[in-house]
Amino acid sequence: MNYFPFFINLEGKTVLAVGGGRIAERRISALLHFGCKIRVISPELTPALSRYAAEGRLEWSARRYRTGDCREADIVLAMTMDETVNRAVWEDCKREGVTVNVADKKELCDFYFPGIVIADEAVIGVIANGGNHRLASELTGKIREEYGSKTAKKEADK
Repeated sequence: MNYFPFFINLEGKTVLAVGGGRIAERRISALLHFGCKIRVISPELTPALSRYAAEGRLEWSARRYRTGDCREADIVLAMTMDETVNRAVWEDCKREGVTVNVADKKELCDFYFPGIVIADEAVIGVIANGGNHRLASELTGKIREEYGSKTAKKEADK
């Protein structure tokens, strides 16, 4: 199935990120440009995510996910290295009616998280229908080279 590219205003919305590793870092770094409140639940964070927390750019709960944590979120990103935890987050979101993306299971995604390029006033999102991550990454890189960007990579380098 092809997914329709749906752009949404995240200003003031709460995004819950479950996981604090490299995937979470990339996705959160991209989200920082869109005015949403970011909550992270993870026992540990990457150095960049720790810096964002220290700067007050995200709220961090240094623990594992608990049933019901998704209730206050508008969108949830499950990005742990533990398939059991990711599945539990997905099940919880389904019960609570919360939109969810599980990073390693496209069949558990209400939406795909795109490669993002921000060039001046343009926002470009690239997906490969949840399957070919390499293709999406290559295309995002080519677009970024052509048009410039203030996206996640530059944010993570700060």
